[in-house]
Amino acid sequence: MSRLPLRTVDDAPDAAKNGLELAQKANGFLPNLVRLLANAPVALETYRTVSGINALRNNGHVPDARLNAIAEFTRAVTPSFWRLVLHAAGSEG
Repeated sequence: MSRLPLRTVDDAPDAAKNGLELAQKANGFLPNLVRLLANAPVALETYRTVSGINALRNNGHVPDARLNAIAEFTRAVTPSFWRLVLHAAGSEG
C-alpha cells in the first residue's frame, strides 16, 4: 500500500501552497493533517473552511473580517432572540 507524502510549502501542488502558508503562519508550524491534505488542494480548502465555521460556532476569532463581523453580530443578537422566544411561549428566561 502506498503512502501519501506529507507536503511542505516547497513541494506542495501550487493550488495548496497558499493554504499551507496560512496554516504555518497561524500555528507556527505545519500540522501533519494539513501537510497530508495538501496532496488534494480541494480537501485542504474544505478543511480550512470547516475550521473557520467551527471557530465561529465556538466564539473564536476568525481572520476574515467579514465573517468575524457576522459572528459578533450573531453572538450579540442570539441571546435576545431566545429571550423573546421564551417570553412569547410564556416562560421566563
